[in-house]
Amino acid sequence: MGCSRSNKSSSLSSKTVVVVPSKKPRTTRTREKRAEKELEIYKEVVRLEEMHEAYEEQLRDAEVRLAEAYGSAVVDLEKEEDEVNILNEEVVRILEAESGVAVKRVELSGRHLRCLREASWSIPDSIAGLEKLEQLHVSCFLLVSLPNSVGLLLNLRVLNVSGNKLDALPKSIACCRYLDVHFNELRGLPYAIGRLTTHEMLNLTSNFSDLTELPESIGDQTNLWELDLRNNQIQALTSL
Repeated sequence: MGCSRSNKSSSLSSKTVVVVPSKKPRTTRTREKRAEKELEIYKEVVRLEEMHEAYEEQLRDAEVRLAEAYGSAVVDLEKEEDEVNILNEEVVRILEAESGVAVKRVELSGRHLRCLREASWSIPDSIAGLEKLEQLHVSCFLLVSLPNSVGLLLNLRVLNVSGNKLDALPKSIACCRYLDVHFNELRGLPYAIGRLTTHEMLNLTSNFSDLTELPESIGDQTNLWELDLRNNQIQALTSL
């Protein structure tokens, strides 16, 4: 009898007690999942803000590089005054078309003129005399404006004014098919541009922080097949 009790005591004392942890309440698990989701959303917002700041920094750097590039491209007028004067006379002769020849193309891209008669960094109104003009290329010309007389060039098909300092286009802009105004300082487009149904290509890239919206009339250009709006601050295209 004594031996039997001893064995029973020994077997009871050798048993392992397992403590099962209690499960977390469902409300606690829900709060934790919600907190994790909110943390992920916060991280995504921070990431997007960092990307936006990096993009703005790239735009500022690009504007600085462009300004430096244009500044270094301007010729030393004091050292090359004779060459500039000769070029001025050549351009004036072309624009006045005294010979009566039907000029169809004027190429002045990259030329930095000191003056055209009384004008400074501009195209004279006399360009309207080139009634047969089909192409006008004045990129990297340091232009700050275009004369309204450009609108009288009814045969103009190609107008390239890229790489200048234009902040606006004249309301009388010609009915050209190809209009290139990238790398300028445009703040907007004239509302009348919607009536120019001959437009096929419109390049407005890299006007950076200046160009923020387009006129609703842009949607009226039924023949427009290429519209380039890269590197601008346009938020919406409601009229297209």
